[in-house]
Amino acid sequence: MQVIIMAAGKGSRMGGLAEKCHKSLLPINSHENFLSRLLHQINEYEVSKVAVTVGHKADEVAAAVADFQFNYEIVNNSSYDQDTNIWSMKLAMDVMSPDEPIIILEGDVYLDDLAMRDIYNSALKGSSIWFTRGPFSPSQYGGVLKADKDGEVSSIDIVPKYEEKFASYKKLLGITVIGPNEHSPYKQFLNTYASQSKQQYWLVPWYQNLKQLKCISHDLSEYVITSVNTENEYREFLQKLENKIQCPHPLEVLNINKLRPIEGIITERGSELAEKIKKEGVWTKPLFVDAKDFLIMDGHHRYSAALQLGIKRIPVIKLDYKDVPIWSLRADIDVSIDLVKEQALSGEIFPSKTVKHNFKFNAPKCFYELKDLY
Repeated sequence: MQVIIMAAGKGSRMGGLAEKCHKSLLPINSHENFLSRLLHQINEYEVSKVAVTVGHKADEVAAAVADFQFNYEIVNNSSYDQDTNIWSMKLAMDVMSPDEPIIILEGDVYLDDLAMRDIYNSALKGSSIWFTRGPFSPSQYGGVLKADKDGEVSSIDIVPKYEEKFASYKKLLGITVIGPNEHSPYKQFLNTYASQSKQQYWLVPWYQNLKQLKCISHDLSEYVITSVNTENEYREFLQKLENKIQCPHPLEVLNINKLRPIEGIITERGSELAEKIKKEGVWTKPLFVDAKDFLIMDGHHRYSAALQLGIKRIPVIKLDYKDVPIWSLRADIDVSIDLVKEQALSGEIFPSKTVKHNFKFNAPKCFYELKDLY
């Protein structure tokens, strides 16, 4: 599996916010921005390569990507200010393998974890997919799609406003999968169109050549998926997010010897995190742990960092395991709450990036000076 993240644009409709900060780096909570959340989600799956297109504030975006331990390539689009986005896609496709599916994401999209799971698992099937978010409605505009009863796409378009003739269409998301069978023909069309004009969307070569580029539709309207285009939309999104995902559980500090890991870690990531925490001198994010057996549900790399730093006490949020849906990130390993507990309590932990938890809220920000945790 490969991923392209489109993050070259200026986001001019964001007004002054886009001048101070790249749109994808706008914060969404106390410890994440759009891009860091997306990269964290990608990092939980088996991905061979991530290509990130950059242009506006390229150095800041590239630095954010460098915080993650996966195979990535920064694709610099020096023409970003003359490009709608087709040139960014052309440059990104040039560094992609034709043998694996490619998930295409916008750098400023917010996806809940269940949506990311659905996108990844759908991409594994190898077909080219255009994702939608329900029926096209009178208040919407932009990309739309029509598919038959079997999901095969018969029409894609970009429209400035709703019209009755589009009543049977669905609203496109900025999320797509390019399957191996369509890779080469799409790339040929893309290169031709991009050489003619950079003032085009990258999906134009696809929808104008649908007969040669077979694809299916997949709806994601049951999940939380958001992108923002204006400062007001961004503020409204933050308010809705804050109202929905405030953590209802108290913050506690536990003896680190009580905690039990359920899976391994990426050693380099744990070491880098330890160095970062040591340099900052503060602990800012609690672990999520099972209230009964103190199994670590989220925060294994922070736990490893604490051990490396010799920390004796660690901030946590206690949860009841039965209230947290879980699934496996590995196709060859099944998980269940009972199995996770059984293996963790016996010391037979899973490999890193195996057990995924779907929390209904984010970990609250905390502030403990390290000297108070020894």
